[in-house]
Amino acid sequence: MTYMIPPVFSEDVSSSGERNVFEKLKDDPETQDWTCLHSLGISRHVSTVYGEIDFLLLIPKTGIFCLEVKSGRVSRKDGVWEYRNKYGAVVQNTLGPIRQVSNAMHSLRNSLREHFGDSHSLNKLLYGWGVIFPQCEFKRTGPDFEPWQIYNIRDNERPISVFLNNLAKQTHEKMKIHPWYNETKSRPSKRAITSLVQYLRGDFEFSIKKGSIARELQDEILRFTTEQIRCLESLRGNRRSFFTGAAGTGKTVLAVEFAKREARKGDKVLLLCFNRLLANKLNSELSEFSDRITVDHFHHYMEQVVLKSPLKQEFEEIEKKVFSENDSNQKDRLFKEIFPDYAELALSECKESLFDVLVVDEAQDLMRPRYLDVMDGFLKGGLGSGRWAFFGDLQGQKIFSDMNPEEMQVEIEKRSPYHTQFSLMVNCRNTRNIGKDTCTLVGFDVPPFLTSSVTGPPVDYKYFGNEPEIPPLLGQIVRGLASEGIQRESISILSRRTFKNTFPDTPLNKFRFKICDITAKESNGKDKDTVKFSTISSFKGLESPIVIIVGIDDLDSDRSKELLYVAMSRAIIRLFLILPKTLEKRVTGILKS
Repeated sequence: MTYMIPPVFSEDVSSSGERNVFEKLKDDPETQDWTCLHSLGISRHVSTVYGEIDFLLLIPKTGIFCLEVKSGRVSRKDGVWEYRNKYGAVVQNTLGPIRQVSNAMHSLRNSLREHFGDSHSLNKLLYGWGVIFPQCEFKRTGPDFEPWQIYNIRDNERPISVFLNNLAKQTHEKMKIHPWYNETKSRPSKRAITSLVQYLRGDFEFSIKKGSIARELQDEILRFTTEQIRCLESLRGNRRSFFTGAAGTGKTVLAVEFAKREARKGDKVLLLCFNRLLANKLNSELSEFSDRITVDHFHHYMEQVVLKSPLKQEFEEIEKKVFSENDSNQKDRLFKEIFPDYAELALSECKESLFDVLVVDEAQDLMRPRYLDVMDGFLKGGLGSGRWAFFGDLQGQKIFSDMNPEEMQVEIEKRSPYHTQFSLMVNCRNTRNIGKDTCTLVGFDVPPFLTSSVTGPPVDYKYFGNEPEIPPLLGQIVRGLASEGIQRESISILSRRTFKNTFPDTPLNKFRFKICDITAKESNGKDKDTVKFSTISSFKGLESPIVIIVGIDDLDSDRSKELLYVAMSRAIIRLFLILPKTLEKRVTGILKS
């Protein structure tokens, strides 16, 4: 019985003649050590762009034989060969089966010579060919073939090994006249046949690179959802719109796209957010619109407005005094009261800098009465009749606000009673596993969003006994991701605390991988070989393909839940949590409930 590769006849091959030969080879008891490759393609053919050998037979201590099978009725007229099957379907060509199989054999030898080299022993083996007509009597004779190279319908009465053994014997006799022929070296050993099979049709398994999977997952998630497209269209017909939605529902994506569309129309746009890091990112994304779109984080922009006014010296003295005293209450008052007071005064003296459109991201952190008063002064027509779009999560991400959602709504309605409101519900940032675990672990009674249809890997929880164990755990995760093809620039470590307070005994240069604290003002965090570190609060509004969370040591306080929600929802495709061992049973219980 011949070892057939593949072991079963493909349903894609319609030739009944080939099926008949396949079964004969497979079932012949005299072909115990033979190997046969069915339907072997040849990409570098001597006469065509691409060729194929119906059956390549490898017989130990005998030779290598190419077999061409022609089913049905066979004829040739005016140099054109015609093959008609039992259903009447006709195939024509001018090459003919004899030249077809002969050319295929020479093409195969050329391919092996090119791959293994001229001096390799596989090039000294005996190669032969035969043509099989299993359904007709081929009676033609000619100078281009020998009768023993042709299999006819009458040969069906005997095992196919009878024909093939005679083909091998006669081929050897014919080739003895050539100087290269060697009785011993022309006969392939089992080892030689194994090498040939491995090259021509060897087993293999190429796993998909996990880095590639990560990129595909990210591409699949980061597309406009139907909901987002609907919201963008709604912005066309509404001068003032407030979009609310949980983390990952695409608020920032919509804010950026809206700003671009307004700028393309020729309008002068101001895009504000709360976080400095987010403002830096948006500035980079919108650099081509720098002549039409001004991007900044709110407090810095207020400061710049004041520093360009006659109030500059007075304001700088107050600012310097507050920072020198290092009083947290005074700093809080500086940002919440003094900044907006001076900004309003500066705006009252300079009206030419007003914007046509105001776009506010992270609106939940900027919905304070004094801040809204300043924004009113930035915009032509003010908040009451100007063109604006606010985007915020009034429920879960208001970590810098002490106002509840109802109070925020009241404040915006005071200044703009006529505006439309939209709710974003579809999570288009996180995978389903990340979204599901975020909702469960934070403890939402009702999930704040509809989870993504993209599943992704499960969230990975790791636990430590004491804090010195955290850096080695981080190293283990980073090395594991590197082995999957994930670049370090795709990884962000987020902590409740600053870098110094998260790793008090481990300076940056002591990590076994490059790590950059992007909350430091002098850092740009753009090194592709560097893992980013940030506090959770500073990373709000941003996202990262891979997020590793550290510094969370309780799951009960409102503050911890708020930070955990923000941190977990930053991850696009992979999420790791490094938690104290004391929380392991608690986490396991929450996730199982």
